[in-house]
Amino acid sequence: MSCRPLQRRGAVHIWVAILLVVLIGFTGLALDTGYGVLVGNQLQNAADAGALAAAREVRSAPSNVRGLAVAITGQNRAGRLPVNIDADNDVIIGTFDTATRTFVQGGTSPNAVRVTAHRTEGSPDGGVPLSFGPLFGTNSADVTRTATAMAIGPDFPALLVLHPSSRCALTVSGSATLTVTGGPVHVNSSNPSCAACIGGNSEVHASALNTFGQACINGGTLLDTTVNTGVAPYPDPFAALPAPPIGSPLGSITVGTGQTVTLAPGNYSGGLTIRGTAILSQGVYVVGGTGLKLNSGAVLEADGVMFYIAAGGMSVSSGVDFSLLAPDPTRHSFVGVDTYAGISIFQARTNNSTATLSMSGNIALDGVYYFPNAALNITSSGSRSGARFIASELKFTGSGEIIIDYHAPSPSDSPTYLVE
Repeated sequence: MSCRPLQRRGAVHIWVAILLVVLIGFTGLALDTGYGVLVGNQLQNAADAGALAAAREVRSAPSNVRGLAVAITGQNRAGRLPVNIDADNDVIIGTFDTATRTFVQGGTSPNAVRVTAHRTEGSPDGGVPLSFGPLFGTNSADVTRTATAMAIGPDFPALLVLHPSSRCALTVSGSATLTVTGGPVHVNSSNPSCAACIGGNSEVHASALNTFGQACINGGTLLDTTVNTGVAPYPDPFAALPAPPIGSPLGSITVGTGQTVTLAPGNYSGGLTIRGTAILSQGVYVVGGTGLKLNSGAVLEADGVMFYIAAGGMSVSSGVDFSLLAPDPTRHSFVGVDTYAGISIFQARTNNSTATLSMSGNIALDGVYYFPNAALNITSSGSRSGARFIASELKFTGSGEIIIDYHAPSPSDSPTYLVE
């Protein structure tokens, strides 16, 4: 009697068992892979949401970026757990170049945020648990997703020089170091020889120096910026800003040395001179006559104040303690606060008197310093300003560092979109 059919039948059973194990393995692999893809998509959604939200703040409030990215990412879930990211390691603030499609960490004027969301062995919630993986010695899988979002729209100049044709409309000279963050430097002058003049042993650090005309870089200058010539003039963002009501004339006021005087808004038609301490109540101060003068040793404390320089110009000497904070409708309440929100100095368009600002004392500035038809000369022995300077011509001199740390006033000014 032959046993060959029984042997074949037994071989079939063995092959069926092997194929069942393989089939179960492939089924398990498919299920675990599918679950990993699902968690990956959830992580991607979380990273996208965190990057988009954080990028809206990267220009206006960079200190909020990391916390906001963590909070928004954490409102999403992946694998039934909230997505936890590390503010220091998983949120990167940087600069995205649309021409090369590259992201670089940091930069003088960051415009993008990269967020990484992950479920890995080293993350707080560990890797993605597998259902069938343990049968093959693998308990979890590492899944990581990254999103980069960029703030778009106009790159608001932190320094804007309006004169359409002046030679050396922007000047940086001596041994001054000019550091500009939060936006580029933009010079509207079309001067074919030198629209911007950077010379001496000065230094310029900025995201970009944009000029319509030519840029002249001389001497031992250290230039840490990209120079772009032939850039179209940037329109005056405050061309429609109205002059405030002038009001009844109050004549001239002088705060003498050793005096402490509290002043109210009004029309200081003969000029305002401060040699002592002046504490200004919130509102609009119209200054005419000899203009606004802060002599050496003066102290100015002004919160929620805009100066409108109708005549005479502005002169701030060295050694002045100068705290001028612009009107803010969320903190101040007076007629015109909405119109002049964020404006600290507004020199009348009919007033072409040169303004001088020495930044050598204790300086606390914010808002916009706006001289649409006048030159502004700034000297420094080392100081920081949160103000945005807009002038017909602008000159920086001195031996110290002048830091302009300006950020666009509203996150809504910078809509965002995903770039990676």
